[in-house]
Amino acid sequence: MKKKTKVCLVATMMFGICLLMLNSTDLVRAKDSDYPKKSIKYIIPFGAGGTTDVTSRALIKATNKYLVEPIIAINKPGGGGVTPALAVMNAKPDGYTIGAFSSTHSLMLPNTDECPYKDLSGFSIIVRYGKYLWPVVVRSDSPWKTWEELVAWAKKNPKGAIKLGCTSNRARSPVGHSIFTVERHEDFEFTFVAFKSTGKVLSALLGNHIDVYAVSTTPSLMEYVKEGTLRILAYIDVRNPEHKHIPSFREVYEFKPTNFVGIWGPKDLPNHVLEKLGCAFAKGMHDPEFQKTMDRLYMPVSYLGRSEFREDLNEFFPFVSKTMKLLKAKAKIK
Repeated sequence: MKKKTKVCLVATMMFGICLLMLNSTDLVRAKDSDYPKKSIKYIIPFGAGGTTDVTSRALIKATNKYLVEPIIAINKPGGGGVTPALAVMNAKPDGYTIGAFSSTHSLMLPNTDECPYKDLSGFSIIVRYGKYLWPVVVRSDSPWKTWEELVAWAKKNPKGAIKLGCTSNRARSPVGHSIFTVERHEDFEFTFVAFKSTGKVLSALLGNHIDVYAVSTTPSLMEYVKEGTLRILAYIDVRNPEHKHIPSFREVYEFKPTNFVGIWGPKDLPNHVLEKLGCAFAKGMHDPEFQKTMDRLYMPVSYLGRSEFREDLNEFFPFVSKTMKLLKAKAKIK
């Protein structure tokens, strides 16, 4: 089944600019002819085989065509996301250590007690390359055929009657934040059940231990949907091009979920490094093999350059801080 990946108009414009920059001998020699002189470490804050790992490696492979020295992927999970973030933040600002990050690392963690960084001032933002596709899924034998039916049932029954599975502690989960926003809007509550991995959430749903799955889309999940074992009621942020009839919370509730995967480095990266990397990644995002990988893993390509991405993060930060305080207070009450 073919899917068309749409890259924002700004990506196309940036692509043209990058072509000029990367192909202009005078400009390159004047600003950054010696960068990179050696390989660039790219820290992936998750284990091997996951969506972020596979898409990062595909983007690296595509981007390496436009750099003199290669980018090398290094998996470095740990500390609930703090360890890889600190490895990037504390690196020398010379452009030879960068990494992938999501809302968990940039927005949730700074609002936790154990995280040593409390804002994004220690990082240089390079580019956003994608968004996660977050479905709200039930078993096909569930009494709810639509999201509206689930909401109506939840309002008529005791709060917490529906068990919703997700990964991570709720306060640290961007999906958890979005679900919490919807709960407050509709005035009902799920019983939130945390698991260590997407696979464990899926197994719990199939085994009838939870009622609803709300994690990233995976090929294995979609196989169960296609064969009719599972049913998708809604998407939290972007819609799946294969399921244009299924609504998203972004549209229904008119709020902006904190959903992204991007690339950052330590603060004070030189402008010529930021420009070189930003343009190389923008070109890599147009690579057909990279886009095929994104399609296969159900991650929409979503480009934002460093200035726009930084503005986006600054807009998200107060909302996430407020939501985390509410979730923490709620947890203490219970």
